[in-house]
Amino acid sequence: GSLRSSADTARSTLTLWWNPGEFDAISFVKDLHRYGYPASLVDDLDEVAPQESRSLLTRLGVTAGLAMNTMAFTLPSYLGMETSDDLGRRCTMVACASASLALAVGGSYFFQRALGALRLRSLHMDVPISLGLIAAYLGSLGGLLFGIEGVLYFDFVAMFAFLMLGGRWLHLRLLERNRRQLWARERYLSATFRLDSKGRRERISLSKVKRKDRLEISPGAMIPVDAELFAEEGRFHLDWINGEPEPIPFRKGQTIPAGAKNGNAFRVEVLAQNDFSGSFLEQLILIEAQT
Repeated sequence: GSLRSSADTARSTLTLWWNPGEFDAISFVKDLHRYGYPASLVDDLDEVAPQESRSLLTRLGVTAGLAMNTMAFTLPSYLGMETSDDLGRRCTMVACASASLALAVGGSYFFQRALGALRLRSLHMDVPISLGLIAAYLGSLGGLLFGIEGVLYFDFVAMFAFLMLGGRWLHLRLLERNRRQLWARERYLSATFRLDSKGRRERISLSKVKRKDRLEISPGAMIPVDAELFAEEGRFHLDWINGEPEPIPFRKGQTIPAGAKNGNAFRVEVLAQNDFSGSFLEQLILIEAQT
């Protein structure tokens, strides 16, 4: 029952077309989750895309604390303390416990994904990371049980879990920043919000903007047509028009030129003075989209 699909990897969105009653969308979403891509519905009214890195930040902080604790209790052995001493054994046990917790908190992020990949008979980067963590931990645990000091690497286990998790968090943050920029650019250059008589918002494409429409312009968003300002005053960037970086103040009733961007920290209401279709600004946006 599926007809076609369109994927936007920059925004992590997938648009599907299917025949109702024939295509099982729920099973399809479950399959996506099995492959490591948990999906949710896109809300066009969301100002920003969902951020996966937020859920990783707490795990990263806990792993960092445990790694520092492991390093602190491993340091005496590097300074010459014998592990056979009572104090040395206690430090080693604390380091083992801290590394075990770091592995459980930080390493489990990779273990879950590696296990899912192996179930699907595929390999990706989380598999060797998981194998390295497990091998180092089991080797250190064996060294502790059999009294072999040369294979005690609990500090490595904790720090490796922290560094790998930190690298993944940074990677996600960079991806999400780029996605937010593309998300904002797509929203500002292709759609705006129209207000009805009751003040309800409706997201519409710029091509549907008509004369006398009440528009709500978000901070940083572009005004698609020449528009009259409803607010008492506001500041708008005209750098795209005149090249000047400083925002220009406007007062209520003044006409703001098309292409100006809302330089305020709040939304402003404007009244469209003309249709967007056929305007000069529409031609400029089409040229920019093609380049």
